Amino acid sequence: MPAAVTHHPRLLRIASILCFLSVGAALFWLEVPGLGIPHLIYLPVALMALATSARAGAVAGICGTLGYLALGVLNPQLRSPELLTVSTAMIALTSVAFGTLIGWFAASNRRLVGQLHEVAQRDFLTGLLNMRAFEEVLAARAAMPSPFALLLADLDGLKEVNDRDGHHAGNLLLRRVADALKQELREGDEAARVGGDEFALILPALPSPDEAEATARRLERRLERRGLWLSFGW
Repeated sequence: MPAAVTHHPRLLRIASILCFLSVGAALFWLEVPGLGIPHLIYLPVALMALATSARAGAVAGICGTLGYLALGVLNPQLRSPELLTVSTAMIALTSVAFGTLIGWFAASNRRLVGQLHEVAQRDFLTGLLNMRAFEEVLAARAAMPSPFALLLADLDGLKEVNDRDGHHAGNLLLRRVADALKQELREGDEAARVGGDEFALILPALPSPDEAEATARRLERRLERRGLWLSFGW
């Protein structure tokens, strides 16, 4: 799906409203029996559905049909009884179904794109940021004027666990570390797995090396109580 659909829904809504107004003006001033301008209502319905959801797409189809009926009555070239025909019912049914289906597809696509984006940024084993996402966060944080602390940690004994109990046990240990780090994070903190047994924390609320060191030592002690031994640097 084009980027405008997933990243610029506001532009699509504006385009839909402008298109509704254009079709309405053409229907009022130009429509004569047999010309077929009402069929253009599908375009703004589709634009609105792409920007929103199935329900909003259906509402757009209903509004488009009601607008067609209202403007048709006001159009001096049309007589109101001619509006209530099988053709009008088909326009209503088609526009509502059109808006519903496109809205459902667009909403499903946005969810899928969001999930893929999340997966691309997360370590598959621990759910923490992966190396690529961590580098992006670190670069963005370094570009800000406010100070932050960067903590790096090595998990002690992972190789021994892998050799003694197998890699499944090692993976479980890595997940335990990740869960423990998540519980220790504050709002605004970021945690990442940047290597096999290496983790990194970005802590924006620590403006001095002394506070970074104190936090690293505190994390070491709290993780040790969980049976997890990590060596922190800052």
